[in-house]
Amino acid sequence: MSKILVTGGAGFIGGHLVDFLVKKNYQVLVIDNFTNGNYKNTGAKYVNKDFRKLTPKLLEDVDTVFHLAGILDVETSKTNPFKYIEENSTATYKLLELCVKSKIRKFIYASSCASAFPHSSPYALSKYLPELYCKTYSETFDIDTTALRFFNVYGERMNHSGYKLVLSIFLDQYKNNLPLTVTNDGKQKRDFVHVNDVISALYKSKNINTGTDVFDVGSGTTHSILELVDMFKSEYKFIGERKEEEIAFSNIKNTQKVLKWEPKHSLGEFIECVKN
Repeated sequence: MSKILVTGGAGFIGGHLVDFLVKKNYQVLVIDNFTNGNYKNTGAKYVNKDFRKLTPKLLEDVDTVFHLAGILDVETSKTNPFKYIEENSTATYKLLELCVKSKIRKFIYASSCASAFPHSSPYALSKYLPELYCKTYSETFDIDTTALRFFNVYGERMNHSGYKLVLSIFLDQYKNNLPLTVTNDGKQKRDFVHVNDVISALYKSKNINTGTDVFDVGSGTTHSILELVDMFKSEYKFIGERKEEEIAFSNIKNTQKVLKWEPKHSLGEFIECVKN
């Protein structure tokens, strides 16, 4: 089987991708500095390194690069925009350049739904720019690229420290018998997608020439925060107003058509499972 390199493979989504690839009997090399996760699969090889220090030698015999490494947190990006542009954007550009020189066949970039509004925060901009880099390099050089915009990804091993999604916050509160905390009026909506559905989209993009499209990877449905609360059947309390970022809702029709992909997991079923 061909050799695959995964940046950020010790994190939540990356760890699930590595598990999937190892089960498929791929030779998997993970580049991660273990700042946002420390998961390891014994069937993969790990190099403790910032992906910005990746060398041509580490890319020898690699067919596909899944680029999942990066930093996230909208609010923090507003206090240190340069850090986000440098680590998410400039570093991805340099990695793409290295992949071209190393004759990598396929480069798959994990973007964010925040990219739909690149003006909204330095984080959103930092995730959007590499989408343009992917398009440019795919059209200009001998490398096939795909950019996937992930929405609110949930599932086993999702982050319960550092930057956390509302679902992760609710799970922690529920398990500690605390009321769920709701900001604003609770009617704000989110698109939640299971990590296994994300892995499916990543893998399906590996052997399809996707052109220059950017693909939404969401469930195609939305749930309000109060609907989420109702799934927990828990006490809750409102904790005041908070500025809402512009929220994109997934349009997965093109993803379904081109990648022959379908989201298969239910948010409600997941919540019922982890509650017990």
